[in-house]
Amino acid sequence: MPTLRLLILLLPISIFANPIRFQRDQINYIYHDTKINETTLEKFHGLFENYYSKTLDDLLAKKNYPLRVEIYTDANRFRADTGLASFTAGMFDAKTETFYFLLTPKTLQEDKLITIISHEACHAAIHSKKLDFYQIPRSLEEGFCYLHYPSETILNRDVSAYSKMGFNEFLSISEKNLASSDKKKREEIYQVSARFIRFI
Repeated sequence: MPTLRLLILLLPISIFANPIRFQRDQINYIYHDTKINETTLEKFHGLFENYYSKTLDDLLAKKNYPLRVEIYTDANRFRADTGLASFTAGMFDAKTETFYFLLTPKTLQEDKLITIISHEACHAAIHSKKLDFYQIPRSLEEGFCYLHYPSETILNRDVSAYSKMGFNEFLSISEKNLASSDKKKREEIYQVSARFIRFI
């Protein structure tokens, strides 16, 4: 398998425009940075390739190659381009079938990165099934992926108020809280939805 350095040397000079585009093992990368950080990209690619495949195998889902993965190392640019909250480090956009990742010293910790990749690959697995006749509510999708690949801090707070809600009310509140910039409100939905998924 060629190293990233050799791969870069073989690509056209236009790769050095920003963003940098290159392909590796059926994965089309868009790297939003002014220079190549080979160590970071090698580490990410190895983990992404392994845990995307493992997650979809675990969930009996079809792999949809080629994949599109956009990588950021600047948090401000990541948030400006994606519109994601400041505490978000990854996303799978089902409409464009694109993965987005923010790689920082914190998220590049191997255990953390494996969890982020696996959680986002879980979303890809759900959408690979093409359940056009029924769209899974986003809160339940997040609950399912959190249950199997927990990407947020486990909360030590009282969430019993959710148990008093009817299902439709819960879905309505969940959608509002998932759109919130309040990390705790979003984490509550992940936690409560995961409990519901486990119960059923």
